Amino acid sequence: DDADFLTFTVMGEQTYEIEGTWEDGSPLRFNVYDDLGNRLGSTHDRPDEPVRIWLPHDYREYVASVGIGEHAKDRRRSVGFSLTVSLSDINDDYANTGIYATYIVPGERIESSIDYPGDSDNFLLRGEVGESYRIEVTAASSDNWIGVGTFDPQKDDYVGGTSIIINDFGRNSLNLWVGSIRDEVGSYTLVVSPSYIVDDHGDQVEDATRISRGTPIAGNLEHAHDWDILCFPVVQGDTYEVELVMGSLKNARLGIYDSSIKSHSAYTAGRQPDSPLRLTLTAATSEDYCVHVDVYDPDSTLYDPDSIGDYTITVRTQ
Repeated sequence: DDADFLTFTVMGEQTYEIEGTWEDGSPLRFNVYDDLGNRLGSTHDRPDEPVRIWLPHDYREYVASVGIGEHAKDRRRSVGFSLTVSLSDINDDYANTGIYATYIVPGERIESSIDYPGDSDNFLLRGEVGESYRIEVTAASSDNWIGVGTFDPQKDDYVGGTSIIINDFGRNSLNLWVGSIRDEVGSYTLVVSPSYIVDDHGDQVEDATRISRGTPIAGNLEHAHDWDILCFPVVQGDTYEVELVMGSLKNARLGIYDSSIKSHSAYTAGRQPDSPLRLTLTAATSEDYCVHVDVYDPDSTLYDPDSIGDYTITVRTQ
C-alpha cells in the first residue's frame, strides 16, 4: 500500500517539466498537485510526455505534491523510481488549468501560442451580467485547428469552436480554454467582443416561441452554438409530426422534448441534402412539448461554424 508524496517549490512565470521512470526504465505515472490539492497535471493521458506546469504569479512560491500512481503493490515487490524536476526550454505563458487562469476583459486582444501537444491556455473572462459576447480564436496558420471552449451555464453544456457566442452573460466571470483537439501547435489570437446578434427564437424554455400546429414557422440559427426552442400544446394520445426544411442551414439537429427540456422524446440529425428532417411522436400526457433546433455535425461531433443559416419548421397533427 506504499505511495510516495514528494514536494518541491516553483517560482511564478516559469515553465517546469516533471518526469520519472521506474528502475527498469519504464515510464512512471504520477499526478502533480498544488499545496491546496488542485491537480495541475498528470502523466495518465500522455505517459511518454513530461508533465509541464506554469503558474502565473510573480515572486510567489508554490508547493506541489507528486503522488506516485503505480504503487509498489501493483508490482508485487518493492521497486525504486527516479523523479526529475527541471526548468523547461518551452516558454509557456498561460496556465494549463482553470485554477490559475489569467483574467481578461471584453475588448482585450491576446496573442499567444499552443506550445506543445496537449498544451492549453486558460483565461477567466470578466464581463457584465446580461451582456452577450463573441469569443473568437484565429490561428496564425490556416493549416492549424486551434479553438476555444467554455461551459455555457444557460445550456448546461460545453461549447467550443473557432468562434462562439455567449448570450445573456449570467455571471461575473467565465472560464475559457484555448487548445487544439488535433494536438497541433502554433500561434493564435484570442479576441472577446460584444455581440449584437438578435436571436429570433429563445435558447431557453422561458424565452421559447409559442407556435400553432399546421403553420410553417421560419427560423434562423444566428451562430454556431445558437439554440432555437419552439413550444406547442399537445393532447394525450394524439400523434404529431415535426418537419424541418433546411434552407441555407447546412446541417441540423432536431429534437422533441417535454416542457422541462430535460427528457427528450425523440431526436434526429442530418445534413444537406437530407432535408427535410421529420420526427413523429404520440403524446404521453397533455402538456406543452418543445422543439429544439441547433447546428450539429454528425461526422466529427463538432459544431460547424460554416453551417449556420435559415430553416422552416412545421408541426402537424396526424
